[in-house]
Amino acid sequence: MIVCIFVESPSNFKEKVRTQLEEQFFDTRYLETEANVDKLTELLFEHAQGNVELVIVLGGVDIKTRAISSIAVERIVDGRIYTLEKYLCQLIAESCPECLLTSPTVGVRNQTLIVSLPNHDISLKLLNVVIDAVKKGG
Repeated sequence: MIVCIFVESPSNFKEKVRTQLEEQFFDTRYLETEANVDKLTELLFEHAQGNVELVIVLGGVDIKTRAISSIAVERIVDGRIYTLEKYLCQLIAESCPECLLTSPTVGVRNQTLIVSLPNHDISLKLLNVVIDAVKKGG
């Protein structure tokens, strides 16, 4: 199962993400939240349990939102996955100069991979990288 949490994401972006995820995963749950670090931390904690393989947070990683998604991820993960995190940052730097002031964060809690990404079409490309990593198991 995948949980996708949108943090104040535009409707057209949410639809693109849904389309992409539904092509690759059968069981996906979608949630929406405001840019509030405490509420997002609670949502992450609640969904990083049981049979959830992947939690994707879209939005709240830029300086305008004070990177609340990255902060929430950092609060609850047992450990960071720096290799994937740095690779995602590299892809952003190469493909999306307007996203250079974002802070994608990757970590694991229990057996759940948690990834925060920007509210930008570059995340559609990044989702493929994350999904491939999850499918291949490491």
